[in-house]
Amino acid sequence: MDKKYLKEETNVKELIAPYLKNWKYFVGSGILMFILAVLYIKSTPPVYKAQTSVLIKDAKKMSVASGDIGVLQSLGGLSGMGTNSIENEVGVFQSKAIVEDVLREHNFQTPVYAKQTFYNLELYGVTNPYIIHIIQEKEDAELPQKPIFIKSKGEGIILSSDEWKDEIKTSFNKTTILPFATIMIGKNPMYKAPKKVNLTEFFFSYNNFDNTVNDFQEALAVDLLDKDGTIISLSVDFENKAKAKDFLNGLVRQYNVYAINDKNIESKKTKDFIDRRIALISNELGDVETQKEGYKASNNIVDLPTEAKINLQLKEQSKAQILELGTQL
Repeated sequence: MDKKYLKEETNVKELIAPYLKNWKYFVGSGILMFILAVLYIKSTPPVYKAQTSVLIKDAKKMSVASGDIGVLQSLGGLSGMGTNSIENEVGVFQSKAIVEDVLREHNFQTPVYAKQTFYNLELYGVTNPYIIHIIQEKEDAELPQKPIFIKSKGEGIILSSDEWKDEIKTSFNKTTILPFATIMIGKNPMYKAPKKVNLTEFFFSYNNFDNTVNDFQEALAVDLLDKDGTIISLSVDFENKAKAKDFLNGLVRQYNVYAINDKNIESKKTKDFIDRRIALISNELGDVETQKEGYKASNNIVDLPTEAKINLQLKEQSKAQILELGTQL
């Protein structure tokens, strides 16, 4: 028993002996991996998840609850009303059209960054000192792959890029022609410098409108909170919380605009349908009255009260003439 135990102990020592000789390498590798992990965390900008929910009124339930609209639908003139499902509304949020309308409201094509030690920090809203307007895109122009650095002093601006041979000098609120687009740079009147941020070097990136729309479409997640529910969840993962909030709020606001426009169109269709029905009924009643008068005339039929009145007047006139003749005699 003791011999077996000593043999097993000897085998264990023989196994770990080579590793014990190189313990420094293992400790060094562990320290290196820890340092690399810290550097990775430091060099990766934080990503924030923003989410909002939208309550959708079920069109089918609304049409059942509204008896008047149901009657109009049954007449056949408004058969398309009240048939939108929740899946259709999800499709609206996922559509390219609504993202395009939101991006036209906000300047998402030219994000501005402040260069930091480990990563680049996106500046947005009040933290962005510059407002960059895209006046016109150049079709078929090669898009920039490297950042465009921006320096300003007073009213003067200097733009530079590793892809350009020369710097471009311009000024605030002046049309500036770049290789890929015509832009105008303005000062942000609401600018407030963020705290604990290195603001010595600024740059911006550029993408054309269509590519930007596609990027935001891919970033947007649209889901139903439950199968039988009428609540749609919208969420994005962005580096800038304010930008994510503005994008989601823009989607909801634009969706409400679409809904109002649809209701206006629906109301107009209802009014036009009612007007057409009234005109048709009026024409039909007019035709009936004309046919009635024609029938009376063709069959020598007169109104009985009118005929009795005429006979009475003739009888009175005859009596008056007889009395007058008697007096003359």
